[in-house]
Parts: sequence; C-alpha cells; structure tokens
Amino acid sequence: MSPSHYLMPRPLKLLLTPLSLGLVGVWLFALVTRFWGLTRFDTLVFDEVYFARFGRNYLAGVAFFDAHPPLGKYLIALGIYLSGHFDPWGYRWLNAFTGSLIPLLVAGIAACLWRKPLFIFLAAFLTSLDGLLLVESRYALINMYLLFFGLLGQWLWLLASEAKKQNRAWYFIGAGLALGCSVAVKWSGLGYVLGLYGVWGIAKISGWLWGYRQGWGQHLQAWGKWTIWQMGVILPGVMVAIYSLLWWPHLRLNPGVGFFQIQQQLYDYHKGISSTAHPYCSAWFTWPLGLRPMSYFYLTVDKLTPNLDNPPLFGPMSPRNATAWVYDVHAQFNPLLLWLSTISVLILLVGCGAWLWGRWQQNQSHWNLLHVDQWPPHQHLTPAVALFVVINYGANLLPWVQVGRCLFIYHYLPAAIFSFLGLAALLTQAGSQSDIRWRGVVVLAIALVIGGFIFWLPIFLGLPLTPLEFSWRMWFRSWI
Repeated sequence: MSPSHYLMPRPLKLLLTPLSLGLVGVWLFALVTRFWGLTRFDTLVFDEVYFARFGRNYLAGVAFFDAHPPLGKYLIALGIYLSGHFDPWGYRWLNAFTGSLIPLLVAGIAACLWRKPLFIFLAAFLTSLDGLLLVESRYALINMYLLFFGLLGQWLWLLASEAKKQNRAWYFIGAGLALGCSVAVKWSGLGYVLGLYGVWGIAKISGWLWGYRQGWGQHLQAWGKWTIWQMGVILPGVMVAIYSLLWWPHLRLNPGVGFFQIQQQLYDYHKGISSTAHPYCSAWFTWPLGLRPMSYFYLTVDKLTPNLDNPPLFGPMSPRNATAWVYDVHAQFNPLLLWLSTISVLILLVGCGAWLWGRWQQNQSHWNLLHVDQWPPHQHLTPAVALFVVINYGANLLPWVQVGRCLFIYHYLPAAIFSFLGLAALLTQAGSQSDIRWRGVVVLAIALVIGGFIFWLPIFLGLPLTPLEFSWRMWFRSWI
C-alpha cells in the first residue's frame, strides 16, 4: 500500500468505497437534468443580460462596471472562450457543469461529519432534487460559483482538521483559497467563512469548559485544535491575497479605478438599492418557507413551435384568450424539500439548545435526539454534527436580517444547502432505528421530495404547460 494512502483523510477514503457508485449515479442525474435542453431559450434570461455580456466584455477588452466581484464573470468568459461562441451553449455550459458538482461537495462535507453511507448518499441525493439549484445551474448566472467555492472551502477545512500533519497545511491553505474565491464571486460568500469561525469558536469553548467526550467529542476536538494564529492570521491572509489577486484583470481593464475605490463603489451601489426596487423582492424571513419565488422566463403562445428563436423575455406573444401553452422558468426551491428541511433545522436547533443548556447547568450532555443515547457514538447523530449544520445555516441566513436593500429568494441558497444536510441527518437517524414506523417516515419523506421534484420539474426546465397545468403548480398567490 502506497504511503499516500496513509496520508489520505478517512472521509476521503470513504468516498472511494462502493458508496461512490451511488454518488456517481447522483452526479449523472444532476448532469443530465442540468444539460438537457440547455439551449432551449435562445435569449438572455434574467441576469444573463448582465453576466453573459460582462463575460463577453472581458474577452473583447471592453471596460464596464459590475455590482459584484469579478470571478463569476471570468468563469462565464472562460466558458464562452472554450466553446468559441457567444450563444446559449457557450455562456451556460460551464455553469451547468459546476452546478452538477454541488451534490458531490455536499456529500464530501457529509462524509467528514458522519461516516454513515446512508447519510452521505442522502445528503447528495436530496441536494440534487432541489429546483432552485437546478434553475440557477442552467443559465449564465453566478450563484453556482459562489456555492461551489464556498462548499469546497468548507470541505477542505474539514479535511484539514482530520488530515495527518504532513498534509494538513495543504488542505488548510486550499480552504483559504477556495473561500477567498467564493467571496470573489459575491461578498455573501463571507457566510461560509463566518460559519467556519462559528464552528471553531464553539469547539474551542466546549473544550475549555467541558473537555471532549469520547465519540462525538472527536469532531469538536479536531475543529478546535486550530490556533488563533492559524485561524486569525493565516486563513484570512490567504483569503485576502487570492481575493485581491483576482481583481487584477478587471482593474487592468478599468485603469482609472483603484482597488479600494472599486470596493467602495460596490458597497455604495448595494446600499443604494431600495427595498422595493423589484417586484420579486422578498424578506429574509420568507425564504425558509419559499413564499416569494421568482419567474426568470415567462412566455405564452397559441401553438407549439419546433424552437423558440429570440423570444422576448416576458410574454405574452398572443392574446391571452388565445393562449394554449405557457413556458415558465420559475426560480423556486422544491417546496416539499424546502419545508421538510426547514422543519429539520428547527428540530436540530432545539436539540442543540437542550444539549448546550444541559452542559451548562449540570455538565451533562442531555443529548437524546430520537432516543439514541444507548447507541455507540459512531452510529448516531451527534451534537457536533447538529452544531455544524445549525451554525452554518445561521451564518448564511442571519446576516441578511440587517440588510435593507431588495433581497431575492436565491440569497437563501447557501443556508438552504445546510438545511438539506440537516434533513439528511434526521432521515438517517430515523432510518437507523428498529421501529418500522420510523422507517416508514423516512420512505414517505423521500417519496414526497421526489414527487415534488417531478411535479414542479416543468417550471424548473421551462417545459410547455397548458394554462391549467401551470395554475396547478402555483399553490399560492405570492408564487405568481
């Protein structure tokens, strides 16, 4: 056996077992759903009118102002360059491929948290069944790059925490580079950073106050071993370095603007956006229930045509009384997945609160989520896993409370992924119990998520629907 095998972190070894067959299946499913009919609408959809053109501007050497850091548009430009054409395939394919990798990154994080194959598979599978992730992957938008680098950074940080000393520094530096890239796509990538610092802080405090219990305490011990020098200087230093470096091509294209000046311009731009600047603005507290999704494309026609060359972004093309078909791309979570995941986060939050209160009051764990205290630690959902999910969920959601500008449902994506992880954890916990009723709950929940994905798939992919079929999928007035 090669020496490199011994240096590989255990979560990475786990992904190279037969479990990988299931994950390959999930990836192929994600790949097909993202690439099938990718060029269906030969027009710039939603923010493609900005981002796709900005990518082309980089290739053409045309100066412009953008409200976000440049990395996402660099990658769109790369896709256009590699395809050789500025057309829907050229500016969408790389985003679609990146989106197909998100479930695998979630699986990687899951493998670091809890080494149960069912949990790892469910984390990836549930993520692949979300609608908003699918929609955002199929157009030249930049949220997939934000998620990709943010999740990659967290995974590398977790791998670094478990790696042998020889490899630990490489994973740690890689985490800093990936997190810096996430912020270089959108500033909201800082939520992933905040989540890691929250996990590290809780792990440190837990070790100081109570020590580390055998089993679940191994995670907290691994996360808390990083020093203030490493987390306070090296990690942010790497992030700032890569973030600053990635601005260099953009600043060369805009020589009259300095680095700090453009940061101020971005801040002023977002600060100046009204809270009612767009009809699809939504408050942060509506996101966990998906109360205000967005329509990225809407068109009504009186008859189906073989293709839709250069259609307008919004219809109708024909009188409404003559409408026979509706084309709609709805930026919407899979509602059943979203609601179950939100409930899961609340359950984990209550469990974490009870555990922390018990530790504070009596120096006891009081961790009895779904009655599993009698199980060996490696076989059940531990407080460390729940804390990681809840802290990262809060770190990616709660900062939006103080933001006064117009916000949209897609701002919830980073937090939502951790709620999917929480649902996978609870389903794995319930499915591991001997009581067949718990297993029935697991089967029902998974069936509801799959059914929801299939039912709403036409409005995720923009498939033609009759007006009646479209109305069936608009369950609430706020969805329209």
